[in-house]
Amino acid sequence: MSRRPAADVAVPITIDQISFRLATSTLTHLPDAVAFIRAQLHKGISGPVAAEYARLTAKAMRLGYAADPARIISRPERTAVNAYWAWAEHAYHERVTPVLRTFAQHDIRKSLPWLRVGSVVPPREGKQIPRLMQVAQLQLDEETKEAVMTPAQYGWVDAEREWTLHLPHVACPAHQDPCSTCVPVVLTAEQVEVIAAAFEKAWGHRDLTRVPADCLLFGTPPLEGGPAERKAQGLGRIAALIPESALAGTVRQLRGQVTEDVEAFKARLADQNTDVIVISKALAGARLADLLEATRAAWVPAES
Repeated sequence: MSRRPAADVAVPITIDQISFRLATSTLTHLPDAVAFIRAQLHKGISGPVAAEYARLTAKAMRLGYAADPARIISRPERTAVNAYWAWAEHAYHERVTPVLRTFAQHDIRKSLPWLRVGSVVPPREGKQIPRLMQVAQLQLDEETKEAVMTPAQYGWVDAEREWTLHLPHVACPAHQDPCSTCVPVVLTAEQVEVIAAAFEKAWGHRDLTRVPADCLLFGTPPLEGGPAERKAQGLGRIAALIPESALAGTVRQLRGQVTEDVEAFKARLADQNTDVIVISKALAGARLADLLEATRAAWVPAES
């Protein structure tokens, strides 16, 4: 049976004038626990039940099965996790709809699930962004009658006074300056305000420095739908033993099961229904041989 981390302590928190004591493991594995509890209170759920929903959901996140609620056997856990994903979907769409409307000319919908806190870069001394200086051109050589392609030319321009949003093409770690792989968008005052409002709804404040750069900019996206789920269907079931990180968030978007607990990870493998396995070197530690044997047993049972 899985136990809470030994260093788990209760943290006093007040939500809508109601006092709670939330475990550090709940706040770690469910960063939006406070917003989730507040939403349950507004629905008429009692304080103790709302806190228990958050605790059970955080436990499911930590042990790696929150992304597949239908497979949760415990009814209280399944109810809590379903309540969380229902809230996460509604809250996410409520947060990002004004953002999509404001950035209609940039069509950021594809990049939206991959935007992280580090994607928003405030003004700072020495800041530069890449910019298209000359578009690609196709010209006909009059002498040879051959078409000659002149490639597009890019250069770096100063953006010391600008707020910028850096749009990734694919799921990737947090943006870091200088970056030539993202598409930088220079923000207007209105766009900065809209992003700040959505960020505040997700994290409860507007201070970017208080949230790790690799955290999702607008909080947890819906569990189902969009390009992430279509990719997940092609990948099959994913089991991951990795620490909380940008990679963990991406795997969850693909409906993968993420955990930092070795025994919980081995239990996932024991289902013998896993198509993709991800193992962190740091978490494997001295049990690497044990984990590799569990992987072999999960993938080649018919050959034994």
